[in-house]
Amino acid sequence: MKVIKLVDFISKYPAYRISADKLFNFINNLNEENIIIDFSDVEGITHSFASQYFDDKKLTNKNIKEINMNDNVTKMFKTLGNKKTFNDHNIEISNFSL
Repeated sequence: MKVIKLVDFISKYPAYRISADKLFNFINNLNEENIIIDFSDVEGITHSFASQYFDDKKLTNKNIKEINMNDNVTKMFKTLGNKKTFNDHNIEISNFSL
């Protein structure tokens, strides 16, 4: 299992679609099938990043789980989920540390 700390991979405020694409390009080239995206210390995300993250996650064959999303991140995914089917993309909201 590979853990990717988003704040280290992108920033504390991921903002661009290309950042989500970069993340999923990296994920798709990993040998591991099970990936954890750790949102610790991420202060928030933009609508653009969240939307692209949804789309990229839908296209990957990897098993991805999100952890440690704060209220700002969770709200953005949920807001976006009102426009896209939130559960179809299997974004799990969990708060725990490894």
